[in-house]
Amino acid sequence: MNADEFLNIKKKFSGKGLLVSGDISSAVERLCCFSVYHFLKHNKKEKVLWVSTDDPYSKVIRIFEEYGYDIKPYLNRFYFVDLISLKSGAEIEEKPKVKYVQDPGNLTELALAISEFIEDEKVNLVVIYFLNSLLIYNEIPRALEFIRVMVARAFDSKFAFLGAYIEGEHDHKSRTAIRLSMDAMAKMENSHLHLITSKSISSFSFEFTKDQLKLTEAKGNFSREKFLQ
Repeated sequence: MNADEFLNIKKKFSGKGLLVSGDISSAVERLCCFSVYHFLKHNKKEKVLWVSTDDPYSKVIRIFEEYGYDIKPYLNRFYFVDLISLKSGAEIEEKPKVKYVQDPGNLTELALAISEFIEDEKVNLVVIYFLNSLLIYNEIPRALEFIRVMVARAFDSKFAFLGAYIEGEHDHKSRTAIRLSMDAMAKMENSHLHLITSKSISSFSFEFTKDQLKLTEAKGNFSREKFLQ
């Protein structure tokens, strides 16, 4: 996989699940935001669903802006599922492209909200930010089942599924199960981005500029097995 292939999410990851993973200081959040911005900007008719476990709609839009990604021209193609506002008792604002989930521990309710956008709006990219919170609100086997079902739905409905995961909260067995539930992993490590599939690893040095992600092939001995340990 080369840099151009990774940036072409529509072509490379349609029908697949991609785990975007890194520690708390990594650029996981920025990579997810950039991927959505780039996808909306370069695919004029495609739609995105952002599933937010921790932040309401207005805050997520502000996060995009803080990174310099102006998605306001594309908000007519940006759909949103909010798992936190009703749980926290916050005042909500009804928007036609936003759905609120009453209980983030009820994965059936979440699945129904996501399914409505997949089936009714034909979204082409689904991002769950973060998977960690699903593992907090739910028992790990149940959350892993949900992730696997999402990957299967992605294959069936031909959308790309990105799941963000911050490392360090769960034991080795759980981390391995999360990785294996997805088709590929984008591992953020310092200034490197490692794209890992079941058969290969491609490593890049990365740099975010104003509205671009520059990837250059990284030199070094990067082992696929190391990142899957």
